[in-house]
Amino acid sequence: MSNHTQALILAYQRVLLRKVNQIMATLADVQAALTAQTTATDALIALTDSVATQLAALIASGTGVTSDQLQAIIDASSAETAKINADLVKNKPAGT
Repeated sequence: MSNHTQALILAYQRVLLRKVNQIMATLADVQAALTAQTTATDALIALTDSVATQLAALIASGTGVTSDQLQAIIDASSAETAKINADLVKNKPAGT
């Protein structure tokens, strides 16, 4: 095999290696985005479950529900929703 042929093969190998590295970096970005999305989804499920549990407990207590108790649940829910929204914005891929 000539030196020229070997040089071409090495050049193609370098190009291929760069492309493989780019693909792997892209796959890592996709994995990170999926993980962030899963975390946000889990947080939304936990928030919904928490609000439902708190409301059910208030109703089941039989003592009546005050507007202050409802407002406390709404405030806690709003705070958690704001955190989740901030995470979603932070993890949103560029250009979307």
